Amino acid sequence: MNIATMKVAIVMALVHMLSATTTDEFSITCGVEEFKEEVLGKLDIVQKEVLGKMDKDVLTINSKINKVTGDVLNMSAKMDKVAEDVLKVVVVEQKVDAIQGKADANEQEMLTVKKKLDEILNMLLQLSNDGQCRKPFSILSQSFREIKYGAVTHETSECDKSLTPGWYQFREPAGLKLPLAPPPSHGKHRDTCGTAASAWVKNKEDPKVGEGIQDITICFAWGSECKRSVEGKAVACLGKDNNVNYLYFLPAAPRGTLAYCAVRD
Repeated sequence: MNIATMKVAIVMALVHMLSATTTDEFSITCGVEEFKEEVLGKLDIVQKEVLGKMDKDVLTINSKINKVTGDVLNMSAKMDKVAEDVLKVVVVEQKVDAIQGKADANEQEMLTVKKKLDEILNMLLQLSNDGQCRKPFSILSQSFREIKYGAVTHETSECDKSLTPGWYQFREPAGLKLPLAPPPSHGKHRDTCGTAASAWVKNKEDPKVGEGIQDITICFAWGSECKRSVEGKAVACLGKDNNVNYLYFLPAAPRGTLAYCAVRD
């Protein structure tokens, strides 16, 4: 029974008591006592119902609290497991970093050793250079000496008839060395370089480092592969940058409109 039902019962009891026909004190007293007992009885019933409902609700709440507590404990255990796994990953990463650090240090050490070995090798190769490589020489770098087969026609013909015999090295923009083959057109129309007949090495082979000075035959192509020729010398020199440079002993050209022109490879 709820509170509203109890109130209705109390009101009905009061009405019943007031409608009684007798008015003597005993009757009123008896009525009051009966009413009191009835009210107390109903109050007891209501109290039991309320307490029973409260006990049931408390049990339900406690059950939910216990479930939430269990879920929290399970979640906490999972979080501990995750934290343990993360710690393992961190340890592995630290080990990997340590290994990588050692590898980097070893690589740097290897690079240093390689650099020193290269320096030693370069020194040894420098020692293998012919003595001529350490002697003075002259430079031929005029742009008209650059060979461009058929790519351009020069208006004038340069010549090396007045060239002072001696040791020379080709440098840019002229090119780097004498060619090992005649020009395809044999020098017609000045379409090889800025001269009518350009030079090439008839031996068809460059000297090698350590071989010393090599005798070469230098041809001038004009109408044929070797219209004129002179005897010269060549030697390969290793530079400090490990590049091979060529020195040539060149005599003066045998006549005008003949010159020494160069290629890059």
